[in-house]
Amino acid sequence: MNDSRSGIELQSPSPAFRIWTCGTFLVERYDGTSYQYLRVNDWGGSTYPRVLLKRLLCSPGRRARRGELLEDLWPDTDPKEASGYLNDAAYRLRAVLRPTKGQESLLVSSNDYSSYSLPGQERLWIDADAALALLEQAEVSERAGGKFLPLVEEAASYFAHGTFLEDEEGLWVYGRRGTLEQARHSCILWQAKLYKQRGWFRKAELLLCSLLEEDSTDEDVLCRLMVLLHLQQRTHEALRLYKHVVTLLAQDGLKPTASTRALVERLKTDTGQPIFQIMHNTDVLPSVMGRKEDKDRNDPSYTYHRAMLRQNTESDEAVNRREATQKIAALGLAFLTAPSTLLNISALKQLPERADSLKSDSETLSFFESLTQTCWQLSGGNELALAERILWAYLPKITSLALPPSHAQQGAARIVSQSYLLAASLAGHHNDLNARQHLSEQALLFGNLAQDRNLQIAALRQLAATFDYQDRPEKVLQTYQQAVPYLSEVSPLLRSRIYAGVSGIYAQMGQKQETIRYIGLAYESFPEKPEDDPSFLFADCGYFTLTLWEGLNHFELHQLKESALRIL
Repeated sequence: MNDSRSGIELQSPSPAFRIWTCGTFLVERYDGTSYQYLRVNDWGGSTYPRVLLKRLLCSPGRRARRGELLEDLWPDTDPKEASGYLNDAAYRLRAVLRPTKGQESLLVSSNDYSSYSLPGQERLWIDADAALALLEQAEVSERAGGKFLPLVEEAASYFAHGTFLEDEEGLWVYGRRGTLEQARHSCILWQAKLYKQRGWFRKAELLLCSLLEEDSTDEDVLCRLMVLLHLQQRTHEALRLYKHVVTLLAQDGLKPTASTRALVERLKTDTGQPIFQIMHNTDVLPSVMGRKEDKDRNDPSYTYHRAMLRQNTESDEAVNRREATQKIAALGLAFLTAPSTLLNISALKQLPERADSLKSDSETLSFFESLTQTCWQLSGGNELALAERILWAYLPKITSLALPPSHAQQGAARIVSQSYLLAASLAGHHNDLNARQHLSEQALLFGNLAQDRNLQIAALRQLAATFDYQDRPEKVLQTYQQAVPYLSEVSPLLRSRIYAGVSGIYAQMGQKQETIRYIGLAYESFPEKPEDDPSFLFADCGYFTLTLWEGLNHFELHQLKESALRIL
């Protein structure tokens, strides 16, 4: 059966009533074949039954006490008179909510008439509650790796009808309206994020623009929109939009937050390190919950990004890396080497032009894949600065191939995901946990785009490690729990590394049996020849890793035991 308002098919059996609360308030009764709108005269010529119904829909569990109803609906009326109004409203509403003549009404009152209640969605379907349920389903589906975009879109379609109970202004409606408005806002941001991940930039842009039209000082939306415009090579539009918002904020005596200003500076000084290397996944942008003083110079991510900008703009500095140059030369990348075995910035700048000269998609992907492997090898050989320079020189180019839908998109996304895994690891060497988290989420985003389970799980491992350094054990466990159901689909080496990490967090939590179980699984999964494992470059696991984790586990459990004894 199709929904006459949204075109969405409702589950069978059909609820006896449907109530539309977003936008124009409508009540429909099911007549056995279709839904029919209730006419004005169906309400008995009074507005009170409709108001009583709305008030009950705003109550937790759709139930309210008589005293609450009297106080909210007739606060300035004589108590005896107000009681009569409520009795009359309940009598008329009870008649309205009978599915058919002779059946019991859906409005239920307690034996002493001290409270009134309505049934749940299976009998009295409400669009707002349906939207919230869809978003919950989408979250569950996302965690399970299922298809959840249709659920988000369906929820958004309900919210799009308008404001919750838009004709009501009583204090009793504001709480529920605020909750639903927040859910609508989050739903649109989620929808825009999913569109962006699929390369549907225009659709994502329209959604973000609609939110910015509603609140032109919403910096969270502003930052997401600026990044999206930059991804489409429309940076000038992003900067113009920022100037407009700055003007509006100034009218209220405010200024943009430090995170917004930092983003704009990176847009202005885009010197080969496009903003999407850090900010493509704008869902990790700091939420603007309030105004703060300018503290960007004390922000760890500020230090890291400024350091990266300096590396990209120091045109006269050369780095002596004989072994690194030999590795690069082995790839046939002579344009990256100088006669004196110096790798310099001017040589790096030739990289994008070299990539453009490649003849086919397969040749292009092979080129970037070799370059990525070299960067991993350089990092493993402690040539961190050189790996970082090369990485940020080519990453924007391969990212631009991974974003638009094409037959080469998955292959490009796989390389980009590996590159962001390395970038996250390098950020960790800078002790910049904010950047490490951002880059790990980027790796996960492109791992999803590549549909590569090894990269997805490796990105979750990187995130878990970041949360561990941030001393957030609950996030560590939550992240590993997302990975564990898919370990049968990943390489043995990566599986071993995840099991070791899980054992570590259980040791921190004092769960000895789980600790022993998972470190045992880690040893069982470890391959005979780890260097042949498909995840060898980014799994970050050797046999010594397992012995180290096992030792740390014993230490954690011993410390917890000693602490408990001291308390006793």
